[in-house]
Amino acid sequence: MERLLFGTGRIKTSGIMQVTSDVYLSNQDSVKKGACILIEKYNEVYKDKYNDTQDKNHSLYAARRESIKHYNSDISYINEVESIYNLLEVIYPKSSDIYECDGE
Repeated sequence: MERLLFGTGRIKTSGIMQVTSDVYLSNQDSVKKGACILIEKYNEVYKDKYNDTQDKNHSLYAARRESIKHYNSDISYINEVESIYNLLEVIYPKSSDIYECDGE
């Protein structure tokens, strides 16, 4: 149904992350694009507001939540994404808190 409505121009978002795009995105492509949007915003927020703060754990937490809020301001959404992050942090404990995105 989403694909049909997208073709009419009535909606501009597609995929599991509901990313705005001029072309219809698969779930995989929407996750890639959505992740890049979140990563770019996270890096911007962290650099601008939290890079020089003393409490690094709070800074990383606050920057994550603010970047998620930029993507979707619903508190339930923010909490759900944060819980996914926490789960992934347990699975991938050596991941960095400063990310890069190649845009793809």
